[in-house]
Amino acid sequence: MYAQTAERLPLCAKVCRTLLRLWSLAHEKMGLDHSRIHSYLVEVYLTESGLAGGEQKSVTQLTEGGVPRQHNCIFVYRMESFTKPMEMLREIAHEYGHAIMPPIGGFSKPEEWGNGYLGENLFVQMLCDTPDPAMAWGEDTLGVSKEMAERWRAQNGLPKSDAVWIHGADEKLLEGSGIEAMNAYIGLMLFAQEAFPSLFARMLALAGGQRASDALSGVIAAIGEQDRVVVRIPERLKGRPIWLPLRGAWDFSGAKQTARKRNWIKIAPTSNVVTLTNHHEQAGGQQPFLP
Repeated sequence: MYAQTAERLPLCAKVCRTLLRLWSLAHEKMGLDHSRIHSYLVEVYLTESGLAGGEQKSVTQLTEGGVPRQHNCIFVYRMESFTKPMEMLREIAHEYGHAIMPPIGGFSKPEEWGNGYLGENLFVQMLCDTPDPAMAWGEDTLGVSKEMAERWRAQNGLPKSDAVWIHGADEKLLEGSGIEAMNAYIGLMLFAQEAFPSLFARMLALAGGQRASDALSGVIAAIGEQDRVVVRIPERLKGRPIWLPLRGAWDFSGAKQTARKRNWIKIAPTSNVVTLTNHHEQAGGQQPFLP
């Protein structure tokens, strides 16, 4: 962590503490770590100049011995404007998403790679939903309270994820490149992490590519490996039919199947806890899995 002036050192400490909290979520809940080619480091620079905002990029520098070394760098510009807590947390989470999350791209706007926008939405969602006795709202979140984070999520994340809960993912849209495709990708992954939190790391590992459609394949494949999965329906969706990404034949406890389209099954829950049992038509089963 670097700053250009000594007066920014207290801010450096706050940003560092927040990044440690985000790393903990990424490592423990998503199975991620910093890349080996960057020596497992992310370097963060708080700068006084430039246009307000942030940027993540890989920088190559020569060591004293003349050997090229790759640096995974986050730059936050114009510190005089870096003062609003929710925007500070969003900016740090966005750039850290670029630094640590698997790259899903091919988008024409708002930017080529989706892991930044996913990062800001996903980290806020996980901060809100993951109980941790060591978590200190405000101190760990650049001054953001849980109420502030919940309001931001309700405005930015929930409309995207709820669209997937209620309608299923638009697989054709996920093959696109515009902002609608980006939002569909973010919604899919927010939904997947909320519906299947303990499978999320496996979903990321099974994506097998860098397009949004590959991310969907990873989601479906990770669920399909299981004999049994429990889905806890969010209270805000109580009483509503929902769609789940399920390939093949499944039985349901706590819900009734009402429709099917491609790799999605629509169910009408009768409980806020639904148990899915896989018929494993194509392969032998695995041990039961409970999120």
